[in-house]
Amino acid sequence: MPINYTVKDDGAFVHIRAEGRVTTDDVLNVLKAMEKDSRVRSGHVTLYDASRVRSKDLDLEDYNFDTALEMEKQNPEKLVARKLAIVALDLKVVVHAMRYQLLAEEIGEKTAIFNDVHEATLWLKL
Repeated sequence: MPINYTVKDDGAFVHIRAEGRVTTDDVLNVLKAMEKDSRVRSGHVTLYDASRVRSKDLDLEDYNFDTALEMEKQNPEKLVARKLAIVALDLKVVVHAMRYQLLAEEIGEKTAIFNDVHEATLWLKL
């Protein structure tokens, strides 16, 4: 599975890891799993580590933010992070993250993009 997640700190912290080829369906499956996961607490912060995703693995034609954002709007208590830190190293992945960051503003998700997991984690704790 190219995306998995863990829940820590009594549901206050969600750590999502993406690797290899990531599709819209992969993201939607994680959101569906989080929706059903009783451990995920409202007001959580999320670290989305996409540092292992490379340009060659990312097909922007295959990626659609609309469905994911609609799911988040339908269940903001579970799916909208109070703060979302995205870690990306590859330029195409960073640009992709920036597209999401702009769209996430409309659902009230405070999002920042980093190239270091440690820095992203520190920002989430502020």
